[in-house]
Amino acid sequence: MAFAIAAFHSAEGRQAVQALLARSGHTVAHFRTGAAAVAGALAKRPDIMIADTRLADMSPVQLGDALRARPETAGIPLILCGSVDAESKRMAQDLHQRVFRALLTPRSLQSVISAALAVRGGSPDAAVAPRSAGDTPTAAAPATGEQWRVLLVEDDDSIADPLVEGLARYGITADRVATGVAALAAPPATMVLLDLGLPDIDGIDVFQQLRHTTDVPVIMLTARGDEADRVRGLELGADDYLGKPFSIRELVARMRAVNRRSTTAAANQGRITAPTGLR
Repeated sequence: MAFAIAAFHSAEGRQAVQALLARSGHTVAHFRTGAAAVAGALAKRPDIMIADTRLADMSPVQLGDALRARPETAGIPLILCGSVDAESKRMAQDLHQRVFRALLTPRSLQSVISAALAVRGGSPDAAVAPRSAGDTPTAAAPATGEQWRVLLVEDDDSIADPLVEGLARYGITADRVATGVAALAAPPATMVLLDLGLPDIDGIDVFQQLRHTTDVPVIMLTARGDEADRVRGLELGADDYLGKPFSIRELVARMRAVNRRSTTAAANQGRITAPTGLR
């Protein structure tokens, strides 16, 4: 779970963020001004910062600049809630891997937090400075000569794009599709990462159709956090179920565990069908 710093002038905004984050098990420290939030970020090193775009003392661009000005806070993803001006939009485009926009709704904020944590690394112990070109995780990378190619079924660009990039840092190629129809027509993959909230076909139905044609491992990625949804997915045969928001490290760890189980099961049947690159 993540630790967030929130900068909201209004009590309504602070209460909304508190409720949304608590629902997902996150903790949050609240500040009423941008300057106080930046100072809090320097002292507390949060995983993410969530800020109102109408702070009394700072514009979104000034807040972003203040975070980037210190190496200790430069890597903290900034989630902006509210309307933004043209200058703020340009900042979000220029820093697309570190600046996000969200609505104060459960689905929007949870999705954007997932994307921000995927870029951030999802851990309070992760380095907060931006990664350099050579700063690539290797512990979970496929073994030499082996390639992992997974199918990512996710309709939300703000989640899919950081996931594709994050998995690539672990040596995993992710082919992304945005609909259930495209997922069912996609070429074979090592593993399927399946969002349940697709725009055309419910993810559960996509999973059941996949199971008629392949036994490839499937990990469900979803904002549906209810126990009944998790149990249903696992009872239908999903190999794992990961609720949003999550970090790229946790996702890769679960992929490795699923791969180990699949490889062991195949070996017990006298055949090896799953790659061993993420053991």
